[in-house]
Amino acid sequence: MKDWPNCKGSGGRPQAQTGRQDTAEQPAPAGRSVSPSHQAGAGKQKGSEHLLTAVGGIADRYVVEAGVPETAESPAGQTGAARQRTVPPDGKAPSARPVRPKKRRFLRWGALAACLCLVVLGGTILLRHLAAPRWPIKQVPASTTSEQNAAPLPRWEELGISEQYVHLPFSGASYGGTAAQLEAGQVGEKLGDAVLSGQDNYTGETHTMPGAVHRIQGIADTCAVAVRFEGETAFYVYRNSLYRPETLGQLIDDLNLRETLSLGSAWYNERKADGQYAQIEFPDLPDEAVWERLLADTSLPNVWSDANTFLDAMSVSVDIPLLGYANISLGITEDGYLTTNILDTGKAFYIGQEAAQGFMDYVLENCTGYEIVYTDPGESALPE
Repeated sequence: MKDWPNCKGSGGRPQAQTGRQDTAEQPAPAGRSVSPSHQAGAGKQKGSEHLLTAVGGIADRYVVEAGVPETAESPAGQTGAARQRTVPPDGKAPSARPVRPKKRRFLRWGALAACLCLVVLGGTILLRHLAAPRWPIKQVPASTTSEQNAAPLPRWEELGISEQYVHLPFSGASYGGTAAQLEAGQVGEKLGDAVLSGQDNYTGETHTMPGAVHRIQGIADTCAVAVRFEGETAFYVYRNSLYRPETLGQLIDDLNLRETLSLGSAWYNERKADGQYAQIEFPDLPDEAVWERLLADTSLPNVWSDANTFLDAMSVSVDIPLLGYANISLGITEDGYLTTNILDTGKAFYIGQEAAQGFMDYVLENCTGYEIVYTDPGESALPE
């Protein structure tokens, strides 16, 4: 029997250990001739066998790794023997869930990025909204009152006569002097004579001076009187700080507030997002809103007590020029009280929580507000 030579290039190369059986070349039976065409076919067959043998020399694990997609059971980072163990002996890749296409990954991560952008954008808008002032800023020079209060007390000769003789005992009441002067037409009939006194702040010496006491037109003498000193022509206002009205109506009538009261801005303390408080001014508050909403019920009793703490949530600045008052207040508390410091001591009237809240809501919703920011007197203020 004739031996066929080995395929070229296959000698010395180990076959892949896959369990596959290569077909061995079988010699022609003895005594049988082989035709040229059969030889050509045999040669062609041998060439195919050479190619199959060469391909068969590639380890099956490389073929599997190249053709099987990565799965959860065969992660991309697994190599060598670890990955080879995932290939069964028959050389076929195990069936597993295919990896999601990159397009889906892109869509998933793109959607997540879009959501994050919306969250960041929404948060930025919210922070800007919280940081932005609700009311326009109005800068005003800071008051120098504290500096004046820290100044030394004036000497006796530096004071006006009504500031020297500040104490007026009259008709069972005690009145205090002011620098406010009255016109002749504002002074009524004479009520009597009195001796006024004052003390030198530096020597402690007490001085006295006689004066004539007159009624002030339209004002109850239990609230305030006019004084003309001996040898003087001017009339000065003296006020009774211990005056206590029984009702709101009595306060209005005794001080003739319908004629003498000048109403100014409403003021509101607003709590900001950072926990700080802003002072808001409403300069266009109509006078009738105060009279109709706060001062209409004249029967309300005066319930002021020094034992109670009345915290104003909103206030209205008022002046009584006739009596020398400027920038005193009517206050509104959240628990329903109307308060005032007219005549220097506290007075309170319960108007009810509904009325108090209704007035504050009216101001906040209908009046123009400005957040007041105080600056040094030398700094220029921003325009309104």
